[in-house]
Amino acid sequence: DAQQRVAWAEERALQAEALVKQRDASVQNQLADAEVRLALAITQSNQRVTELERSLTEAQHQAAAAAARLREQEAEAENRLADVVALGNARVAEVERDLTQAQNDAAEAEARA
Repeated sequence: DAQQRVAWAEERALQAEALVKQRDASVQNQLADAEVRLALAITQSNQRVTELERSLTEAQHQAAAAAARLREQEAEAENRLADVVALGNARVAEVERDLTQAQNDAAEAEARA
């Protein structure tokens, strides 16, 4: 009777050990699957970060180019304005000369009359 109990206990111990090994293997498989999924998620995240960095760099280049074009257009506008002001000033000087000449001519004509 005692031998039967020992044999039964040994059998139960072997069954329990097999169950523990089976569960351990299952946990190890789940852990490996989780590690693979994590590695994939990290890879995808890194790829997305790289894409975003590339997009940001492109946007920065476009913004810098637009700013350079704007500065160039501003300089051209300032040059055109300076040209218009210079032409206006020249015309004013010409009109002032003509006015002075007309006043002198009128004064001479009055003096003769």
